[in-house]
Amino acid sequence: MNRRFYTDSETNSEGVRFFVDCNPTPLYLNFRDLDHHGFIEVALNYLKDFGSSCNEWDGLPKYEEEIRSLLEEEPSDDGQYRFEDEGDDDEGHTKENLEAMLEELDSLNMIMDQAKDFYVRFFPDMDFYELMRVE
Repeated sequence: MNRRFYTDSETNSEGVRFFVDCNPTPLYLNFRDLDHHGFIEVALNYLKDFGSSCNEWDGLPKYEEEIRSLLEEEPSDDGQYRFEDEGDDDEGHTKENLEAMLEELDSLNMIMDQAKDFYVRFFPDMDFYELMRVE
C-alpha cells in the first residue's frame, strides 16, 4: 500500500518505481518540474501519510470500541485490564496504556481523514476508504 509506482501508458508495463523518498527517480523529478503549483508533492504526501497511518492503525492490538468497552469495566484484582481474548496469565493493560491507545487511534484517524478530505475534493465519487481493503 505504501509504495508508489506508475504504469507506462505506451508499453502498459506496471510496477516501475516512480518515487523513492530518499532518492527520487529522474522520471519523478521531471514530472515534478511540470507541476508549478506543487499539487503532486502534496497529493503524494497525503497518500504516504494515509498509507503509513493505515499500517500503524492495523498494527494496534484492538479497535476503539473494544478499548472503550474495556475501560467501562473494572480492572482485575491486579489492577490490569484484559480483553476477552486475553487470559489471567497475560500481562494486561493499565488504564493509562489503554488511554494512550485511544489517543494513538484518534491521531491516526485524524491523519487518514485529512488525506480523505484532500482527495475527495478532486474525486468526489471516490470511496476513499476502499484503499484500506486488502483482497
